[in-house]
Amino acid sequence: MEKAIVDYLTRRGLTQEAKMVAASLEQASQGKPLDDFASEYRKLHDWVCASLDLYKTELVAVCFPVFAHCVLALQDSDRGEEADALLDAYASDFRGQFHEELNALRIADSEFVRAAKSRRFALALSGQIHALLTDFLRAQGLLLLTGILNARFDISVQDRPPSKVPIRALLVPTGPNSGAVNGDAASHHVGGGLLGIEWGTLPPAALFKARKERDRVLAEYHRTQARVDEIHRTNPDAVAASAAEGNGQQNAAAKQLLELNSRLERLRAHIGALDEAMKAEGPRGADGPLPDYFADYGAAMVERLVYQALGGRASSVWGAATAQLADPLKPTCAFATILNGAGGGGCISAAMSPGGVQVAAGFGDSGIRIWQTEGADQAEKDPLIGHGGCVHSLSWHPSQRFLISGAADGDVRLWNVKDDATHRCLCIYPSLRNNPIHTVAWNPVGHFFLSGGRDSMLKMWSSDRVFPVRMMVGHSSDVTACTWHPNLNYMLSGSFDKTLRLWDVRGKGTALRILTGHFGPVLCCAISPNGQFAAAGATDGSVRVWDISTAKEVALFTPDGQCNNHGGRATAAANAAGMATYALAFSCDGAALAAGGADCAVRIWEASPDVFGNGDRLVPTPPVHTSHTKATSILSLSYTDRNLLLGVGGFMADRMLT
Repeated sequence: MEKAIVDYLTRRGLTQEAKMVAASLEQASQGKPLDDFASEYRKLHDWVCASLDLYKTELVAVCFPVFAHCVLALQDSDRGEEADALLDAYASDFRGQFHEELNALRIADSEFVRAAKSRRFALALSGQIHALLTDFLRAQGLLLLTGILNARFDISVQDRPPSKVPIRALLVPTGPNSGAVNGDAASHHVGGGLLGIEWGTLPPAALFKARKERDRVLAEYHRTQARVDEIHRTNPDAVAASAAEGNGQQNAAAKQLLELNSRLERLRAHIGALDEAMKAEGPRGADGPLPDYFADYGAAMVERLVYQALGGRASSVWGAATAQLADPLKPTCAFATILNGAGGGGCISAAMSPGGVQVAAGFGDSGIRIWQTEGADQAEKDPLIGHGGCVHSLSWHPSQRFLISGAADGDVRLWNVKDDATHRCLCIYPSLRNNPIHTVAWNPVGHFFLSGGRDSMLKMWSSDRVFPVRMMVGHSSDVTACTWHPNLNYMLSGSFDKTLRLWDVRGKGTALRILTGHFGPVLCCAISPNGQFAAAGATDGSVRVWDISTAKEVALFTPDGQCNNHGGRATAAANAAGMATYALAFSCDGAALAAGGADCAVRIWEASPDVFGNGDRLVPTPPVHTSHTKATSILSLSYTDRNLLLGVGGFMADRMLT
């Protein structure tokens, strides 16, 4: 039988495959194990190390997923000692980029192990690299590694030169919605974030059904009206004829006309009832009329939301609406420091309202406290009590009347924080299995908000429903950051899996872009006001910027202009040294990007498109301006309409002692 298989492959012209099978049979006849994963991986490792630098960048991206599956295969075969030996021999190659994943490989039921076994690694390779890799595997007869690549990889072969910047293989769900990886062109083009995109906001689920039914009834109404018009045009006598008079043709036409008119009346009544039902749906308890979910907002809406038009804004504590626009690269910074940590609970999250009038802070004792920054009464208001765990994230409603909070108890809570009103929880939005919530974000026009947490999902909620209206699945670890695209049709999420994903709201929650480059967990993210660029900060203190239209990384911002992690050094050391970036904010004109974090400093980089690269070769860029606090870590940053930089942070007593 074995000889027949070799002969068959030879007759079909598959000579390399025939040699591989023959070599395996010979190996078996000599009593050697057929599943020598360590030996095959060693050949791949040595070949990649000896390859040209031009090819090595992409080939290195193949190594870790293959290495991980070799270890898992040995563990599943009850060959734990061999798996540990393989880990010990080659772990140093990946310690800088995959520190958490290497530790997870030693735990049989870890999150990474479950994801690696249930998902596939998506990787984009140039045609030249793919051909070199395939030829090597065939020439060396590496059947086990070939099987891993076929069964555990989704490789996209691209017609381009080999990449000069590091790329990564990503764990993605097995299906059509895994998104574009490492610059792979997607069917949804969002170039510039403005052209060719629908502007309307997403209505609640019930409104979708009502609108779909209304469109169907309206189409039937137009078809019926067209038939009535046709009868009026071709048979005018039928209009006046009765069913009991005239010849048979006139009687039939008159009967048909009466039936059609009766149907028109019923359809008009049905459309009216659907219109009333849609008016009754929507968020309740907010001031002013509900938004028109189905209108084309047009240029005026885009101008207000994207560019934040300078006129038409109410005055705030930080200056009237007619104030002059400040230089975003040298802004005045209004900073609030939270002292005394609420009886030892510690300030964990904070946010300043859009106009800078109120400051909210979440604490480790599960409480939320609010202060006024203007007026005679600036004392702390009554705390918001209700959460059963640390408050990890806060977000203000655009009207500043409401606040949402996410906590370790797995709940998102909506609070009424209007002046002179009793602070109370209006609604609780629970998560399944009480998965902690790490991040929340209001929609720029209110009514909808996002949440992300330990369940690895980004969820979109409507404030009048206690269940999510969208659940975006794709991250392989905790979702730690989220924000809205300025046109409201897309959402950006960051995760502990070191990636960002751009999601489509109006479709099926598809991941349109997967942005890679960080070597540590992503802690914060932001999108430029024109919708073209996405930025993210990580545990190593670096900030990376991508062009959304191409999914290519175009800028690398570091605190000192040095490539702290690019050479493969572990991010754990940077995180331990207090370099993590907690907050990001683009200026209202998109010319500057501000970042702050655990090192008690606010740094500003120029963020105009002219300073960004094309994604081929990135040079670490130092900030153009740095402001230090004495002992306050930066938890939140935001620019006002006049480019005043607002910041909030918690006091760190240990910094004062040192």
